[in-house]
Amino acid sequence: MNPSPGNPRRWGPTLLIAATFILYFFLSRPAAAPAGWGDDYKAALKDAGASGRHVIIAFYSEGCPPCAAMDRSVLGTPEVRDALFGYLPVRLDVNRHHEAASRYQVFATPTFVILNEAGRLVARREGYQSNEEFVAFLKEYAPPIAGSPSAVLPLESIPETAFRQSARASGAPGFHSARGSLLYSE
Repeated sequence: MNPSPGNPRRWGPTLLIAATFILYFFLSRPAAAPAGWGDDYKAALKDAGASGRHVIIAFYSEGCPPCAAMDRSVLGTPEVRDALFGYLPVRLDVNRHHEAASRYQVFATPTFVILNEAGRLVARREGYQSNEEFVAFLKEYAPPIAGSPSAVLPLESIPETAFRQSARASGAPGFHSARGSLLYSE
């Protein structure tokens, strides 16, 4: 039995292939940058040095379905916006920002890089992150900001104790938390 032009068996594979290409096209289209995410990496580093904030860079590429999915369902959520307190968020296309991608050894997208106020690498993650995973990542490496519980405290604001006296006697410039955050400095 020869398939006729009206026979669904003849058109089934063609329609399936066409639907797959259309679906891929829509899923891989770059989403608009979420609110609050800039694209000026050098200005963000300069501002970070002046403000003591960290820079988080979201490296993406056009045609990357996980990047587009994160743009649509993670980066713009209220939880992520709240967790970005203390960060200067930047999105960079690896195809347009070769220098930055090379400097931070970005070989896959999406890749998220956290830099301290001096521009040094603090942490990185690769691949799709769920909303919860990304918020946990941001909170784990959040910089100490004035008004937050982990902010850097001047030595004068800490009561005189044997612990503080021994620190001064040892010449230690400050105490660090288990995560390495400076708790106070002289």
